[in-house]
Amino acid sequence: MSSLASTTEAWDKHVQSYAPPCRQKSFFGKSNEDPNCFESSAKVYGLNKDKFNPKFHSWTEDYFTVCHYDGMVPGEQSLIVLQEGDDFRGVKWDDEGFKFVATRSGVNAWIPCKVLRADEVDGIFDVVYFRKHESDPDSPYHYLRRNQRLRSELFGFHMKPYKGDAHWKGAFRHTIHFPDEMFPKQWMDLV
Repeated sequence: MSSLASTTEAWDKHVQSYAPPCRQKSFFGKSNEDPNCFESSAKVYGLNKDKFNPKFHSWTEDYFTVCHYDGMVPGEQSLIVLQEGDDFRGVKWDDEGFKFVATRSGVNAWIPCKVLRADEVDGIFDVVYFRKHESDPDSPYHYLRRNQRLRSELFGFHMKPYKGDAHWKGAFRHTIHFPDEMFPKQWMDLV
């Protein structure tokens, strides 16, 4: 049997036995019947189309909010320093957002952030970015950078690590081979 035929056969078998990860769930919520229900990565697309809906601003076990590096306000006026036990407007010193922050210095395009307030009329968010001390990632202090006027195009939703569709246990995984005839002879220089 050719590798193309085995891939086709595997796909056909997958389609016949496929069951959606969440049979009874709505697009924006988990099923009450299945506590292990898997959220589709398509949800993030929908969330990013409805950024100002406050019911989506709270992090879930599947997704979190991010803000682009370009929206971070430099300077001391935007810096908030948290010590163990501190809380700034609901963001605690041990918030899970600090786990998602890269420990290396440098620019990260998207950084975990939390929404403090959203203003759909003006198209802005009041957010805090999660930061670590640039030169001492083991510092006992945790840092937030606040931007009270973040433009909506610098705000979005992302799946949490290992929560996207590619990590679903029922996803189709199979080696896919392409016939050599599909490629020009000039590309076949490794023969």
